[in-house]
Amino acid sequence: MLVGLFFIFGLMSSVLTIPPPDGVPPRIHPTFTAETSSRAINPLTNHGGPVMAAPAIYIIWYGTWTTSAKSIIQNFVTNLGATPFWAINKAYGVGAITFKKGIDDAAYSQGKNLTNPWTVVQNALNKALLPKDTNGIYLVLSSSDVAQPGFCTEFCGWHTYSGSYKYSWVGIPASGCNCFAQYTSPNGNSAVDAAVSVIAHELMETATDPLINAWYNSDGDENGDACAWNFVNSIYSSGYYYNLVVNGMKYYVQANYNLGSQTCTMS
Repeated sequence: MLVGLFFIFGLMSSVLTIPPPDGVPPRIHPTFTAETSSRAINPLTNHGGPVMAAPAIYIIWYGTWTTSAKSIIQNFVTNLGATPFWAINKAYGVGAITFKKGIDDAAYSQGKNLTNPWTVVQNALNKALLPKDTNGIYLVLSSSDVAQPGFCTEFCGWHTYSGSYKYSWVGIPASGCNCFAQYTSPNGNSAVDAAVSVIAHELMETATDPLINAWYNSDGDENGDACAWNFVNSIYSSGYYYNLVVNGMKYYVQANYNLGSQTCTMS
């Protein structure tokens, strides 16, 4: 069943009901909903906070990951900064994004019910497994056997910060999760492909609103929220949809909010 043709679903992002232990409520990527009626998108404005001029990605692969699953995501984040899709963020004052390093947490250091991903990031920083980079976006990606309260029912991922460090969590959805744009896949792994769109959402929001006080609109929507579940320029091929080619690999990624046109676009 393909659900990716439905473009805007009228579900705005919000903060989680219960803040994480580090005290900063995250901004969430909402789950898919059957609501298909379009809603007006109010213009995004800068509220005075900083943006990330040269964001750098650090990945923590939390749980059990195959080499092929990692390769789908790593190709995307490694080459994202050179795409016209990412260039939309230049109007916000954001430069090219780069991938710096990834590490494994295959031992599930915080268990399979991951209630506080910041602890995972903090441990990696304190043990010097990853550098302490104030220009970094620390991306905790958890495998499909890891649970987090609200995942698949309220949200698909989120971003926030602690002190000077920005971080995000994205889960890999299992069957029945409300985070799939389509159940077929350009890369032979529909769950990982679904997560790539969420990763794109969180990266562009973190870069343009790292401290939750920069770019958003009167509804509280950041650029990713304004275009959540909006898949423009879709191409159908061999049983799946895609709308972005990154280093030769096809992806199905939600649009970004274009400040110039005030619409959701891919470039």
